[in-house]
Amino acid sequence: MTEPSFVQLVTQVLLEANQPLSVAEIRSRVERVRPVSTGNPQATLRNALTHIPLAASLGGRPARYTWWP
Repeated sequence: MTEPSFVQLVTQVLLEANQPLSVAEIRSRVERVRPVSTGNPQATLRNALTHIPLAASLGGRPARYTWWP
């Protein structure tokens, strides 16, 4: 069986979240399913976010992301 992609996992995390999440919070939830063992996990997840058209950044520091229905 193939592991879900990070795009699929980030999508699932955002859909299930009841509030906007930072990349660190997204990573924590993604890693419950699949470790992010890349050279730069934050960049890997930010890259996944760019491939999700309905993922929206609310800005701020740290930036928070949400699902934009």
